Amino acid sequence: MKNLIKPTLLALATLFSFQVFAEEVTIKDLIYFEEKIESLLDENISANSNKKISLNSRFNKIHNFNSNYAHQLLNELQSDKPLNGYQLSILKLSAGAYLTLAERLHKKLAVFTPSQDFKGSNKEMAWLISSINLLQNYKQTYDLFYKSTSLRRVLKDQSLDQDSQIKNIESITKKILNKERVKALAKFTESFILNIHLNKNFSLRSQLQSTNFYKKVDLEESIKEFYKFKSFGISFSDGFANTTGTLTSGLSAGFGALVGPVEWREGRLYKNSKAQGELLKKLKPLDLLLEKKAFKLTDYTIPGHWGHIAVWLGNEEQLREIGMWNHPVILPFQEKIKEGYSIYEVRRWGLVWDKLENWLNLDAVAVIRHKQVAHYNELEYTRVFQGLFGQIGKKYDYSFDAMTANTITCTEIISLSYGPVNWPTTKVIGRHTLQPDNIASLVYFNNSPIELVAYLEGSESGYAFESEQKFSSLVGFRKKKNSAQGFEKKFRKCKREKYRSNRRGGIRFKSSCWSYYKSFDYNQPTNHLEENEL
Repeated sequence: MKNLIKPTLLALATLFSFQVFAEEVTIKDLIYFEEKIESLLDENISANSNKKISLNSRFNKIHNFNSNYAHQLLNELQSDKPLNGYQLSILKLSAGAYLTLAERLHKKLAVFTPSQDFKGSNKEMAWLISSINLLQNYKQTYDLFYKSTSLRRVLKDQSLDQDSQIKNIESITKKILNKERVKALAKFTESFILNIHLNKNFSLRSQLQSTNFYKKVDLEESIKEFYKFKSFGISFSDGFANTTGTLTSGLSAGFGALVGPVEWREGRLYKNSKAQGELLKKLKPLDLLLEKKAFKLTDYTIPGHWGHIAVWLGNEEQLREIGMWNHPVILPFQEKIKEGYSIYEVRRWGLVWDKLENWLNLDAVAVIRHKQVAHYNELEYTRVFQGLFGQIGKKYDYSFDAMTANTITCTEIISLSYGPVNWPTTKVIGRHTLQPDNIASLVYFNNSPIELVAYLEGSESGYAFESEQKFSSLVGFRKKKNSAQGFEKKFRKCKREKYRSNRRGGIRFKSSCWSYYKSFDYNQPTNHLEENEL
Protein backbone atom coordinates (compact mmCIF):
# COMPACT_ATOMS: atom_id res chain seq x y z
CA MET A 1 0.00 0.00 0.00
CA LYS A 2 3.00 2.27 0.29
CA ASN A 3 2.81 2.97 -3.48
CA LEU A 4 -0.51 4.78 -2.94
CA ILE A 5 1.17 7.41 -0.78
CA LYS A 6 4.54 7.59 -2.52
CA PRO A 7 3.31 9.52 -5.63
CA THR A 8 2.03 12.29 -3.36
CA LEU A 9 5.42 12.62 -1.72
CA LEU A 10 7.14 12.66 -5.12
CA ALA A 11 4.77 15.35 -6.40
CA LEU A 12 5.49 17.47 -3.34
CA ALA A 13 9.21 16.93 -3.71
CA THR A 14 9.00 18.02 -7.35
CA LEU A 15 7.06 21.13 -6.32
CA PHE A 16 9.86 22.24 -4.03
CA SER A 17 12.79 20.83 -6.01
CA PHE A 18 13.86 18.29 -3.38
CA GLN A 19 14.90 14.69 -3.84
CA VAL A 20 13.18 11.86 -2.03
CA PHE A 21 15.09 8.81 -0.88
CA ALA A 22 12.93 7.53 1.97
CA GLU A 23 11.33 4.16 1.33
CA GLU A 24 8.44 4.85 3.69
CA VAL A 25 6.38 8.00 3.95
CA THR A 26 6.09 9.12 7.58
CA ILE A 27 4.22 11.78 9.50
CA LYS A 28 7.49 13.73 9.50
CA ASP A 29 7.18 13.96 5.69
CA LEU A 30 3.59 15.15 6.05
CA ILE A 31 4.59 17.91 8.50
CA TYR A 32 7.51 18.93 6.29
CA PHE A 33 5.45 19.32 3.15
CA GLU A 34 2.51 20.95 4.93
CA GLU A 35 4.99 23.60 6.07
CA LYS A 36 6.30 23.95 2.51
CA ILE A 37 2.83 24.46 1.06
CA GLU A 38 1.96 26.96 3.80
CA SER A 39 5.24 28.79 3.15
CA LEU A 40 4.00 29.69 -0.34
CA LEU A 41 1.43 31.93 1.34
CA ASP A 42 4.20 33.91 3.04
CA GLU A 43 4.84 37.16 1.17
CA ASN A 44 8.42 37.17 2.46
CA ILE A 45 9.35 33.71 1.19
CA SER A 46 12.67 33.66 -0.65
CA ALA A 47 14.41 31.14 -2.88
CA ASN A 48 17.65 32.11 -1.14
CA SER A 49 18.70 34.65 1.44
CA ASN A 50 18.71 37.53 -1.04
CA LYS A 51 15.74 37.26 -3.38
CA LYS A 52 12.01 36.97 -2.73
CA ILE A 53 9.88 34.58 -4.78
CA SER A 54 7.31 36.60 -6.71
CA LEU A 55 3.58 36.07 -6.35
CA ASN A 56 3.49 34.87 -9.96
CA SER A 57 6.13 32.24 -9.27
CA ARG A 58 4.41 31.04 -6.11
CA PHE A 59 1.10 30.75 -7.92
CA ASN A 60 2.76 28.79 -10.74
CA LYS A 61 4.33 26.43 -8.21
CA ILE A 62 1.04 25.64 -6.49
CA HIS A 63 -0.73 25.41 -9.87
CA ASN A 64 1.72 22.80 -11.15
CA PHE A 65 1.43 20.83 -7.94
CA ASN A 66 -2.38 20.88 -7.88
CA SER A 67 -2.55 19.82 -11.51
CA ASN A 68 -0.23 16.85 -10.93
CA TYR A 69 -1.82 15.95 -7.62
CA ALA A 70 -5.36 16.04 -9.03
CA HIS A 71 -4.33 13.62 -11.78
CA GLN A 72 -2.82 11.28 -9.19
CA LEU A 73 -5.99 11.35 -7.11
CA LEU A 74 -8.08 10.78 -10.23
CA ASN A 75 -6.04 7.70 -11.11
CA GLU A 76 -6.70 6.24 -7.68
CA LEU A 77 -10.39 7.13 -7.65
CA GLN A 78 -10.88 5.70 -11.13
CA SER A 79 -9.21 2.50 -9.88
CA ASP A 80 -11.78 2.45 -7.07
CA LYS A 81 -9.17 3.13 -4.40
CA PRO A 82 -10.22 5.30 -1.45
CA LEU A 83 -8.32 8.43 -0.50
CA ASN A 84 -6.82 8.26 2.97
CA GLY A 85 -6.63 10.97 5.62
CA TYR A 86 -3.13 12.00 4.52
CA GLN A 87 -4.29 12.60 0.94
CA LEU A 88 -7.39 14.48 2.09
CA SER A 89 -5.22 16.66 4.34
CA ILE A 90 -2.84 17.56 1.50
CA LEU A 91 -5.78 18.20 -0.86
CA LYS A 92 -7.44 20.56 1.62
CA LEU A 93 -4.21 22.44 2.23
CA SER A 94 -3.04 22.66 -1.40
CA ALA A 95 -6.47 23.57 -2.83
CA GLY A 96 -6.86 26.23 -0.14
CA ALA A 97 -3.38 27.63 -0.90
CA TYR A 98 -4.18 27.60 -4.63
CA LEU A 99 -7.36 29.63 -4.15
CA THR A 100 -5.64 32.06 -1.78
CA LEU A 101 -2.75 32.75 -4.19
CA ALA A 102 -5.10 32.95 -7.18
CA GLU A 103 -7.21 35.56 -5.40
CA ARG A 104 -4.14 37.56 -4.33
CA LEU A 105 -2.77 37.53 -7.88
CA HIS A 106 -6.16 38.58 -9.27
CA LYS A 107 -6.31 41.54 -6.86
CA LYS A 108 -2.76 42.58 -7.74
CA LEU A 109 -3.47 42.47 -11.47
CA ALA A 110 -6.76 44.34 -11.05
CA VAL A 111 -4.90 47.37 -9.67
CA PHE A 112 -3.22 48.04 -13.02
CA THR A 113 -5.22 48.66 -16.19
CA PRO A 114 -3.40 49.42 -19.45
CA SER A 115 -4.59 52.23 -21.68
CA GLN A 116 -7.26 51.46 -24.26
CA ASP A 117 -4.76 52.33 -26.96
CA PHE A 118 -2.54 49.39 -26.03
CA LYS A 119 1.04 50.29 -26.97
CA GLY A 120 2.63 47.04 -25.85
CA SER A 121 5.11 48.46 -23.34
CA ASN A 122 7.04 45.91 -21.27
CA LYS A 123 4.90 46.72 -18.23
CA GLU A 124 1.70 46.26 -20.22
CA MET A 125 3.02 43.06 -21.79
CA ALA A 126 4.00 41.57 -18.41
CA TRP A 127 0.55 42.46 -17.05
CA LEU A 128 -1.23 40.87 -20.02
CA ILE A 129 0.87 37.68 -19.83
CA SER A 130 0.23 37.33 -16.08
CA SER A 131 -3.50 37.96 -16.53
CA ILE A 132 -3.82 35.40 -19.31
CA ASN A 133 -1.77 32.80 -17.41
CA LEU A 134 -3.94 33.24 -14.32
CA LEU A 135 -7.07 32.87 -16.45
CA GLN A 136 -5.85 29.79 -18.32
CA ASN A 137 -4.35 28.00 -15.33
CA TYR A 138 -7.31 28.66 -13.07
CA LYS A 139 -9.83 27.47 -15.68
CA GLN A 140 -7.75 24.34 -16.34
CA THR A 141 -7.61 23.47 -12.64
CA TYR A 142 -11.28 24.28 -12.06
CA ASP A 143 -12.34 22.03 -14.93
CA LEU A 144 -10.03 19.27 -13.72
CA PHE A 145 -11.70 19.16 -10.32
CA TYR A 146 -15.23 19.77 -11.58
CA LYS A 147 -15.43 17.24 -14.41
CA SER A 148 -14.59 14.29 -12.19
CA THR A 149 -17.70 13.49 -10.13
CA SER A 150 -15.74 11.70 -7.41
CA LEU A 151 -13.04 14.37 -7.11
CA ARG A 152 -15.63 17.15 -7.16
CA ARG A 153 -17.53 15.53 -4.29
CA VAL A 154 -14.36 15.20 -2.22
CA LEU A 155 -13.54 18.89 -2.78
CA LYS A 156 -17.13 19.93 -2.00
CA ASP A 157 -16.92 18.03 1.28
CA GLN A 158 -13.69 19.89 2.10
CA SER A 159 -15.40 23.21 1.29
CA LEU A 160 -17.84 22.65 4.16
CA ASP A 161 -14.99 23.30 6.61
CA GLN A 162 -15.34 26.94 7.60
CA ASP A 163 -11.62 27.15 8.37
CA SER A 164 -10.70 26.32 4.79
CA GLN A 165 -10.31 28.79 1.92
CA ILE A 166 -12.06 26.18 -0.27
CA LYS A 167 -15.38 27.45 1.07
CA ASN A 168 -14.81 30.59 -1.08
CA ILE A 169 -14.34 28.71 -4.35
CA GLU A 170 -17.57 30.08 -5.87
CA SER A 171 -16.84 33.76 -5.17
CA ILE A 172 -13.17 33.51 -6.27
CA THR A 173 -14.12 31.70 -9.48
CA LYS A 174 -16.68 34.35 -10.40
CA LYS A 175 -13.98 37.03 -10.05
CA ILE A 176 -11.29 35.30 -12.10
CA LEU A 177 -13.51 33.78 -14.80
CA ASN A 178 -15.54 36.98 -15.10
CA LYS A 179 -17.03 37.39 -18.59
CA GLU A 180 -16.36 41.12 -18.90
CA ARG A 181 -12.77 40.74 -17.71
CA VAL A 182 -12.11 37.93 -20.18
CA LYS A 183 -13.50 40.03 -23.03
CA ALA A 184 -11.34 42.96 -21.93
CA LEU A 185 -8.26 40.72 -22.06
CA ALA A 186 -9.27 39.71 -25.58
CA LYS A 187 -9.45 43.38 -26.65
CA PHE A 188 -6.00 44.11 -25.21
CA THR A 189 -4.67 41.05 -27.03
CA GLU A 190 -6.23 42.24 -30.31
CA SER A 191 -4.64 45.64 -29.78
CA PHE A 192 -1.25 44.00 -29.24
CA ILE A 193 -1.64 41.98 -32.43
CA LEU A 194 -2.24 45.23 -34.37
CA ASN A 195 0.74 46.95 -32.69
CA ILE A 196 3.14 44.01 -32.31
CA HIS A 197 5.90 45.95 -34.04
CA LEU A 198 5.96 48.46 -31.17
CA ASN A 199 7.38 45.96 -28.68
CA LYS A 200 10.96 44.83 -29.21
CA ASN A 201 11.11 42.45 -26.23
CA PHE A 202 11.06 39.14 -28.10
CA SER A 203 11.01 37.12 -24.88
CA LEU A 204 7.75 38.73 -23.73
CA ARG A 205 6.28 38.51 -27.21
CA SER A 206 7.10 34.81 -27.36
CA GLN A 207 5.52 34.17 -23.94
CA LEU A 208 2.31 35.90 -24.96
CA GLN A 209 2.10 34.26 -28.38
CA SER A 210 2.55 30.79 -26.87
CA THR A 211 -0.62 31.06 -24.78
CA ASN A 212 -3.75 29.26 -25.92
CA PHE A 213 -5.79 32.41 -25.28
CA TYR A 214 -3.62 34.46 -27.67
CA LYS A 215 -3.91 31.82 -30.38
CA LYS A 216 -7.71 31.79 -30.15
CA VAL A 217 -7.91 35.59 -30.34
CA ASP A 218 -5.44 35.67 -33.23
CA LEU A 219 -7.50 33.08 -35.15
CA GLU A 220 -10.73 34.88 -34.18
CA GLU A 221 -12.05 31.78 -32.43
CA SER A 222 -14.55 31.78 -29.56
CA ILE A 223 -13.21 32.52 -26.09
CA LYS A 224 -16.39 31.43 -24.28
CA GLU A 225 -14.59 28.44 -22.77
CA PHE A 226 -12.63 30.83 -20.56
CA TYR A 227 -15.69 32.30 -18.82
CA LYS A 228 -18.23 29.51 -19.15
CA PHE A 229 -18.17 27.28 -16.08
CA LYS A 230 -20.57 25.20 -14.03
CA SER A 231 -21.08 25.98 -10.38
CA PHE A 232 -19.64 23.59 -7.82
CA GLY A 233 -22.93 23.86 -5.98
CA ILE A 234 -25.14 22.71 -8.88
CA SER A 235 -25.01 19.14 -10.18
CA PHE A 236 -27.74 16.58 -10.69
CA SER A 237 -25.42 13.66 -9.94
CA ASP A 238 -24.23 15.34 -6.73
CA GLY A 239 -27.79 16.10 -5.76
CA PHE A 240 -28.80 12.49 -6.35
CA ALA A 241 -25.79 11.24 -4.36
CA ASN A 242 -26.57 13.68 -1.55
CA THR A 243 -30.20 12.55 -1.49
CA THR A 244 -29.13 8.91 -1.34
CA GLY A 245 -26.57 9.73 1.33
CA THR A 246 -29.12 11.69 3.35
CA LEU A 247 -31.59 8.81 3.11
CA THR A 248 -29.09 6.17 4.24
CA SER A 249 -27.75 8.54 6.93
CA GLY A 250 -31.28 9.12 8.21
CA LEU A 251 -32.00 5.40 8.32
CA SER A 252 -28.70 4.74 10.10
CA ALA A 253 -29.33 7.53 12.62
CA GLY A 254 -32.86 6.33 13.30
CA PHE A 255 -31.82 2.72 13.66
CA GLY A 256 -28.91 3.68 15.93
CA ALA A 257 -31.18 5.73 18.16
CA LEU A 258 -33.59 2.79 18.38
CA VAL A 259 -31.16 -0.03 19.22
CA GLY A 260 -28.40 2.03 20.87
CA PRO A 261 -29.80 1.96 24.42
CA VAL A 262 -30.56 -1.79 24.32
CA GLU A 263 -28.23 -3.83 26.56
CA TRP A 264 -28.91 -6.66 29.00
CA ARG A 265 -26.01 -6.76 31.45
CA GLU A 266 -22.76 -5.05 32.45
CA GLY A 267 -19.45 -5.76 30.75
CA ARG A 268 -17.21 -8.59 32.03
CA LEU A 269 -14.35 -6.13 32.64
CA TYR A 270 -16.45 -3.45 34.34
CA LYS A 271 -15.23 -2.37 37.81
CA ASN A 272 -12.36 -4.86 37.67
CA SER A 273 -9.66 -2.64 39.16
CA LYS A 274 -6.97 -5.31 38.87
CA ALA A 275 -7.56 -5.79 35.14
CA GLN A 276 -7.68 -2.03 34.70
CA GLY A 277 -4.38 -1.58 36.52
CA GLU A 278 -2.61 -4.22 34.44
CA LEU A 279 -3.99 -2.72 31.23
CA LEU A 280 -2.93 0.80 32.22
CA LYS A 281 0.69 -0.36 32.60
CA LYS A 282 0.70 -1.39 28.95
CA LEU A 283 -0.81 1.83 27.56
CA LYS A 284 1.11 4.67 25.93
CA PRO A 285 -0.16 7.98 24.48
CA LEU A 286 -1.97 7.64 21.13
CA ASP A 287 -2.64 3.91 21.52
CA LEU A 288 -5.84 2.68 19.87
CA LEU A 289 -8.39 0.75 21.92
CA LEU A 290 -10.78 -1.72 20.29
CA GLU A 291 -13.91 -2.63 22.24
CA LYS A 292 -16.23 -5.62 22.28
CA LYS A 293 -19.64 -5.43 23.99
CA ALA A 294 -21.45 -8.73 23.47
CA PHE A 295 -24.24 -7.52 25.76
CA LYS A 296 -25.22 -4.55 23.58
CA LEU A 297 -27.58 -4.81 20.61
CA THR A 298 -25.61 -2.36 18.44
CA ASP A 299 -22.64 -4.72 18.63
CA TYR A 300 -24.59 -7.18 16.50
CA THR A 301 -25.41 -4.59 13.84
CA ILE A 302 -21.79 -3.62 13.09
CA PRO A 303 -19.92 -5.80 10.57
CA GLY A 304 -17.07 -7.82 12.02
CA HIS A 305 -16.04 -8.64 15.58
CA TRP A 306 -15.01 -5.27 17.02
CA GLY A 307 -17.77 -2.74 17.51
CA HIS A 308 -15.87 0.44 18.28
CA ILE A 309 -12.43 2.04 18.55
CA ALA A 310 -11.14 4.85 20.77
CA VAL A 311 -7.90 6.77 21.32
CA TRP A 312 -5.89 6.70 24.53
CA LEU A 313 -4.50 10.25 24.80
CA GLY A 314 -2.32 9.43 27.79
CA ASN A 315 -2.54 10.45 31.45
CA GLU A 316 -0.57 13.29 33.04
CA GLU A 317 2.41 11.09 33.93
CA GLN A 318 2.63 9.60 30.42
CA LEU A 319 2.29 12.98 28.70
CA ARG A 320 5.01 14.44 30.93
CA GLU A 321 7.22 11.51 30.01
CA ILE A 322 7.00 12.34 26.29
CA GLY A 323 7.39 16.10 26.93
CA MET A 324 3.86 17.07 25.84
CA TRP A 325 2.07 17.83 29.13
CA ASN A 326 2.71 21.59 29.02
CA HIS A 327 2.55 21.88 25.25
CA PRO A 328 0.00 24.43 23.91
CA VAL A 329 -1.88 21.65 22.09
CA ILE A 330 -2.55 19.86 25.42
CA LEU A 331 -2.99 22.87 27.74
CA PRO A 332 -6.71 23.47 26.93
CA PHE A 333 -7.45 19.88 27.97
CA GLN A 334 -5.18 19.51 30.99
CA GLU A 335 -7.99 19.69 33.53
CA LYS A 336 -9.99 16.99 31.76
CA ILE A 337 -6.96 14.70 31.63
CA LYS A 338 -6.13 15.42 35.30
CA GLU A 339 -9.64 14.27 36.18
CA GLY A 340 -8.96 10.99 34.39
CA TYR A 341 -10.59 11.69 31.02
CA SER A 342 -7.85 10.24 28.85
CA ILE A 343 -10.03 8.34 26.38
CA TYR A 344 -11.06 10.31 23.31
CA GLU A 345 -13.65 8.84 20.97
CA VAL A 346 -16.55 9.42 18.61
CA ARG A 347 -19.97 8.14 19.57
CA ARG A 348 -23.24 8.68 17.73
CA TRP A 349 -23.83 11.88 19.73
CA GLY A 350 -20.41 13.32 18.91
CA LEU A 351 -16.85 13.50 20.24
CA VAL A 352 -16.64 12.51 23.90
CA TRP A 353 -14.06 12.03 26.64
CA ASP A 354 -14.19 9.15 29.08
CA LYS A 355 -12.36 7.65 32.04
CA LEU A 356 -10.74 4.25 31.64
CA GLU A 357 -12.76 2.76 34.52
CA ASN A 358 -16.04 3.82 32.91
CA TRP A 359 -14.99 2.89 29.41
CA LEU A 360 -14.10 -0.64 30.48
CA ASN A 361 -17.78 -1.53 30.77
CA LEU A 362 -17.18 -4.12 28.05
CA ASP A 363 -16.26 -7.75 27.54
CA ALA A 364 -12.94 -7.43 25.73
CA VAL A 365 -10.43 -4.78 24.72
CA ALA A 366 -7.45 -4.87 22.38
CA VAL A 367 -4.66 -2.31 22.31
CA ILE A 368 -2.95 -1.61 19.01
CA ARG A 369 -0.21 0.92 18.30
CA HIS A 370 1.45 2.72 15.42
CA LYS A 371 5.04 1.48 15.51
CA GLN A 372 6.55 4.91 14.81
CA VAL A 373 4.85 6.66 17.75
CA ALA A 374 7.60 5.57 20.13
CA HIS A 375 10.08 7.54 18.00
CA TYR A 376 7.98 10.71 17.56
CA ASN A 377 9.48 14.09 18.32
CA GLU A 378 7.50 17.07 19.61
CA LEU A 379 6.38 18.19 16.15
CA GLU A 380 5.10 14.73 15.25
CA TYR A 381 3.17 14.33 18.49
CA THR A 382 1.75 17.83 17.99
CA ARG A 383 0.57 17.03 14.46
CA VAL A 384 -1.39 13.96 15.63
CA PHE A 385 -2.92 15.72 18.66
CA GLN A 386 -3.88 18.69 16.46
CA GLY A 387 -5.50 16.29 14.02
CA LEU A 388 -7.52 14.66 16.81
CA PHE A 389 -8.60 17.88 18.53
CA GLY A 390 -9.35 19.44 15.15
CA GLN A 391 -12.32 17.06 14.84
CA ILE A 392 -14.13 18.69 17.79
CA GLY A 393 -17.49 20.07 16.73
CA LYS A 394 -18.03 17.74 13.77
CA LYS A 395 -21.18 15.67 13.47
CA TYR A 396 -21.40 11.90 13.24
CA ASP A 397 -21.02 10.39 9.76
CA TYR A 398 -24.10 8.20 9.48
CA SER A 399 -23.23 7.51 5.83
CA PHE A 400 -19.93 5.89 7.00
CA ASP A 401 -18.03 7.34 4.04
CA ALA A 402 -14.29 7.14 4.71
CA MET A 403 -13.58 9.89 2.16
CA THR A 404 -15.57 12.60 3.92
CA ALA A 405 -13.80 14.88 6.37
CA ASN A 406 -16.71 17.11 7.39
CA THR A 407 -18.50 14.35 9.31
CA ILE A 408 -16.73 11.61 11.26
CA THR A 409 -16.96 8.17 12.87
CA CYS A 410 -14.80 6.51 15.52
CA THR A 411 -12.48 5.13 12.83
CA GLU A 412 -12.43 8.19 10.58
CA ILE A 413 -10.86 10.47 13.21
CA ILE A 414 -7.94 8.02 13.25
CA SER A 415 -7.59 8.11 9.47
CA LEU A 416 -7.70 11.92 9.51
CA SER A 417 -5.23 12.30 12.39
CA TYR A 418 -2.57 9.61 12.25
CA GLY A 419 -0.81 10.76 9.10
CA PRO A 420 0.15 8.72 6.03
CA VAL A 421 -1.35 5.32 6.85
CA ASN A 422 -3.35 3.43 4.24
CA TRP A 423 -6.03 1.78 6.34
CA PRO A 424 -7.76 -1.10 4.53
CA THR A 425 -11.41 -0.42 3.74
CA THR A 426 -14.59 -2.31 2.94
CA LYS A 427 -17.01 -1.13 0.28
CA VAL A 428 -20.65 -0.88 1.36
CA ILE A 429 -23.45 0.50 -0.86
CA GLY A 430 -20.93 2.14 -3.16
CA ARG A 431 -18.97 3.80 -0.36
CA HIS A 432 -15.57 2.99 1.08
CA THR A 433 -16.07 2.42 4.79
CA LEU A 434 -13.44 2.12 7.49
CA GLN A 435 -14.60 -0.32 10.15
CA PRO A 436 -12.93 -1.22 13.47
CA ASP A 437 -12.16 -4.68 12.07
CA ASN A 438 -10.35 -3.06 9.13
CA ILE A 439 -8.02 -1.24 11.51
CA ALA A 440 -7.49 -4.40 13.57
CA SER A 441 -6.77 -6.42 10.42
CA LEU A 442 -3.89 -4.15 9.44
CA VAL A 443 -1.90 -5.69 12.29
CA TYR A 444 -1.63 -8.85 10.18
CA PHE A 445 -0.43 -7.31 6.93
CA ASN A 446 3.20 -8.05 6.13
CA ASN A 447 5.32 -4.90 6.71
CA SER A 448 2.45 -3.31 8.63
CA PRO A 449 3.03 -0.01 10.49
CA ILE A 450 0.57 -1.20 13.17
CA GLU A 451 1.19 -3.75 15.94
CA LEU A 452 -0.82 -5.51 18.64
CA VAL A 453 0.15 -4.52 22.18
CA ALA A 454 -2.37 -6.51 24.24
CA TYR A 455 -5.67 -8.36 24.02
CA LEU A 456 -7.63 -8.49 27.28
CA GLU A 457 -10.75 -10.62 27.61
CA GLY A 458 -13.15 -10.76 30.53
CA SER A 459 -15.27 -13.69 31.70
CA GLU A 460 -17.70 -14.49 34.49
CA SER A 461 -14.80 -15.86 36.53
CA GLY A 462 -12.23 -13.12 35.85
CA TYR A 463 -10.03 -11.92 33.02
CA ALA A 464 -7.01 -12.95 30.96
CA PHE A 465 -4.58 -11.47 28.47
CA GLU A 466 -5.05 -13.68 25.43
CA SER A 467 -2.63 -14.66 22.67
CA GLU A 468 -2.01 -12.89 19.39
CA GLN A 469 -3.19 -16.02 17.61
CA LYS A 470 -6.62 -15.73 19.24
CA PHE A 471 -6.83 -12.05 18.41
CA SER A 472 -6.00 -12.76 14.77
CA SER A 473 -8.78 -15.33 14.54
CA LEU A 474 -11.33 -12.69 15.58
CA VAL A 475 -10.67 -10.73 12.38
CA GLY A 476 -10.44 -13.81 10.15
CA PHE A 477 -6.67 -14.30 10.07
CA ARG A 478 -4.57 -17.31 10.97
CA LYS A 479 -0.86 -17.99 11.20
CA LYS A 480 0.51 -19.28 7.91
CA LYS A 481 1.04 -23.00 7.77
CA ASN A 482 4.56 -24.25 7.04
CA SER A 483 5.89 -20.73 7.63
CA ALA A 484 7.69 -19.24 10.60
CA GLN A 485 6.22 -15.79 10.01
CA GLY A 486 3.15 -14.13 8.57
CA PHE A 487 -0.62 -14.42 8.67
CA GLU A 488 -3.28 -15.06 6.08
CA LYS A 489 -6.98 -14.24 5.90
CA LYS A 490 -9.76 -16.70 5.19
CA PHE A 491 -12.17 -16.06 2.32
CA ARG A 492 -15.13 -18.03 1.09
CA LYS A 493 -16.40 -18.01 -2.49
CA CYS A 494 -19.44 -19.53 -4.09
CA LYS A 495 -20.22 -20.23 -7.70
CA ARG A 496 -23.72 -20.84 -9.05
CA GLU A 497 -23.91 -23.55 -11.71
CA LYS A 498 -26.66 -24.83 -14.02
CA TYR A 499 -27.36 -28.54 -14.36
CA ARG A 500 -30.03 -31.08 -15.42
CA SER A 501 -30.99 -33.93 -13.13
CA ASN A 502 -31.73 -36.09 -16.23
CA ARG A 503 -32.30 -35.65 -19.94
CA ARG A 504 -35.92 -34.68 -19.61
CA GLY A 505 -35.55 -32.71 -16.44
CA GLY A 506 -35.61 -28.92 -16.32
CA ILE A 507 -32.62 -26.77 -15.68
CA ARG A 508 -31.71 -26.45 -12.03
CA PHE A 509 -29.12 -24.49 -10.15
CA LYS A 510 -26.67 -25.46 -7.46
CA SER A 511 -24.02 -23.57 -5.57
CA SER A 512 -20.57 -24.88 -4.92
CA CYS A 513 -18.58 -23.07 -2.24
CA TRP A 514 -15.02 -23.30 -1.09
CA SER A 515 -12.62 -21.56 1.28
CA TYR A 516 -9.15 -20.26 0.57
CA TYR A 517 -6.55 -18.12 2.35
CA LYS A 518 -4.74 -15.02 1.20
CA SER A 519 -1.95 -12.98 2.76
CA PHE A 520 -1.69 -9.20 2.48
CA ASP A 521 1.35 -6.97 2.16
CA TYR A 522 1.14 -3.34 3.24
CA ASN A 523 3.55 -2.36 0.47
CA GLN A 524 1.31 -3.74 -2.26
CA PRO A 525 -1.23 -1.47 -3.99
CA THR A 526 -4.41 -2.85 -2.45
CA ASN A 527 -6.79 -1.39 0.09
CA HIS A 528 -9.61 -3.87 0.23
CA LEU A 529 -10.16 -6.85 2.46
CA GLU A 530 -13.19 -8.13 0.58
CA GLU A 531 -12.86 -10.36 -2.45
CA ASN A 532 -15.01 -10.14 -5.57
CA GLU A 533 -17.59 -12.88 -5.86
CA LEU A 534 -17.50 -15.16 -8.94
